[in-house]
Amino acid sequence: MGVRDMAHAARRCAVAFVALAVAALVAACSPGLLNAVRGPDPAAPAEPACDCAFQESEVTRLEAALANDQQRLDAVEAPLVAARQEVDSRSLAFQEAQQKAENVRVVRDETQRQIDEANAAIQKRDETIARLETLTSTEAAEELVGGMDWKTWLGKVSALYAAGAYWQEIQDIAEALPAIERAADDAEVRLPDLRAGPGGLSEVEQVLSPLEADEAAARDALTQSEQALAGVEQEKANAVRDLETDTASLTAARDAKAECDRRVAHCQAAVGASPDQACALEVYVTQSCASANPVVAVYFSNALAATGGCTYEYSADWGDGTIEAVSFSGSSTMRSILLGTHVYAAPATYEITVTPTGGTCPALEGQYSFTLEPPSASSPS
Repeated sequence: MGVRDMAHAARRCAVAFVALAVAALVAACSPGLLNAVRGPDPAAPAEPACDCAFQESEVTRLEAALANDQQRLDAVEAPLVAARQEVDSRSLAFQEAQQKAENVRVVRDETQRQIDEANAAIQKRDETIARLETLTSTEAAEELVGGMDWKTWLGKVSALYAAGAYWQEIQDIAEALPAIERAADDAEVRLPDLRAGPGGLSEVEQVLSPLEADEAAARDALTQSEQALAGVEQEKANAVRDLETDTASLTAARDAKAECDRRVAHCQAAVGASPDQACALEVYVTQSCASANPVVAVYFSNALAATGGCTYEYSADWGDGTIEAVSFSGSSTMRSILLGTHVYAAPATYEITVTPTGGTCPALEGQYSFTLEPPSASSPS
């Protein structure tokens, strides 16, 4: 192979590659464009010009979904009532267990208070005696009299004590000490019983321990029942949400079906009034048509049948001064979806333009030509 032949082969490969890339890009950008690349599917059934099958199927589907939502809502009612009753029962059981434990806690706290009070009495006695011993010690007396010897101090102590706060404190302690000692002695007698005797702290704590365990178990059971109730309530909320959503969707689908029925009724009346075949136009499939039948149907090309989740909004200019807004949903099964129909009043050639104005998926503009022929010159193309 020569250099020139190799160059020609390379150019042919490049052209083929670009053609394939363009075809792939076109198919990815819009399902309708695929017909421009490979043409309409000859095995696809012909769509009637006057048809609302898709709208009717949407209404049927949403009615079934709505019935299922209602069944879910009905099915959750009994478990919801049972879950609420369970929470009420567990709540009452927890309150009872809590009250029993609280009653014993009150006794325990009172017993502990008495023990603390007895210990305080004993501590007060010990501290009072220690203070008295400190005040009457030789060191304290010597500090008071300024180095006076013990015998001299004994001779003057009464006068010194009577004259100062030192003696007053000793006298106050001496007067209070008998009562303090009696209270401490009584506390020492009561303490063993308060701690370990019948009805004492040890016994009260033994009674309290299983009651607090019952209280904790009742609290856990209540928490579990509340969590179960929350789950059932969430199920009901989901069912209510889906019911509301599908109700709104069904209302919209019924409105779309009613509008389609209105157009189809108009279409069928016009078709029945003419023996000629009505024209069906579709982007990249049939873009011009002539007929004595005044009815024209324009279809949205859905060659890949991959627009099931899409919605489309178009403005249809029928070329005779009539402009209308149309909307429809995509389909995962239909190759062609009815966009709209129109009936013309007088023989002429009309330029039709359908322009996308909204929706959830990309869409193409379509331009068509329709010639309405006089009845005697009917010749469908």
